[in-house]
Amino acid sequence: TLFTARILVAYYGRLLALNTFEGTTAGGAGGAVNFFNRCRFSQLGSPIAADAFRSDQFGKGGFLDAPTNEAIVGAMFIKNTLIVEFEQSSWQLRYVGEYGFPFVWERVSADFGSESTFSSVLFDNHMLAVGDKAIVAVNGIGADRIDLDIPDQIFNFKNANNGVKRVFGIRNYQKEIVYWNYADAETSSEIIFPNKVLLYNYRNNTWAIFRDNVTAFGNFQYSNNLTWDSLSVIWDSDDVTWDDAENQSLFPAIVSGNQEGFVHLYQEDRGEGSGFLLQEEPSLSIRGVDLTVTPI
Repeated sequence: TLFTARILVAYYGRLLALNTFEGTTAGGAGGAVNFFNRCRFSQLGSPIAADAFRSDQFGKGGFLDAPTNEAIVGAMFIKNTLIVEFEQSSWQLRYVGEYGFPFVWERVSADFGSESTFSSVLFDNHMLAVGDKAIVAVNGIGADRIDLDIPDQIFNFKNANNGVKRVFGIRNYQKEIVYWNYADAETSSEIIFPNKVLLYNYRNNTWAIFRDNVTAFGNFQYSNNLTWDSLSVIWDSDDVTWDDAENQSLFPAIVSGNQEGFVHLYQEDRGEGSGFLLQEEPSLSIRGVDLTVTPI
């Protein structure tokens, strides 16, 4: 039984499970074994059929283990090829079209991989990913460092307390920048959640660091336009410009969330009259306050 996998992705009519947990049905999920370098694929067609993943019947499902002892961490399509990130190397899972053997592993980089599943950011000809030694641009040909101007910064990404699993990346198409959140190892040995955001301006190849509590990024599309007859906008508002593209409906605004569950429009101050404010305004709640103690 295939109990779970780190990544599920559809590829050429099949459903692929990457980094799987498999075992006997009677053993249950608790007895499942992690095949960390495995790609298990379904039959062509419906992946939810009872025999869709059976590997003992020709023409049904199957599996393909990458020839490495590293674990699969992330995956993303570059054009029509699936690039799979391992801990310290990068591979492409190439479709070859054989009926019983539809895919093949090909290594594209032996020294650069990714440690964070959600750090991958897609571009037209490559993807960016945060690895253990560098921030790299990967495609079906190879992998190159993009952080040569800040070569030591990657080593400040905290590894303990599942720090590498908490790195999340997103691309802001309008501002032409990429954000990655991370827990800063230099802040404290006890820190758990991310407290910094690394910014990469890919237009002029510059970097910046924000002190922000962000655990996840995403896109938010407001459903309504900001118009002249909006009831929440006053004529002399000094924080709303009428030619701002961000005031259009369905504009892909960047939002962030933190460990307290608050969600915000990230790096956007649109003012009280903009009509685009989300409800949760505090960035972090402070709970370690004892009001019964008499101040000295």
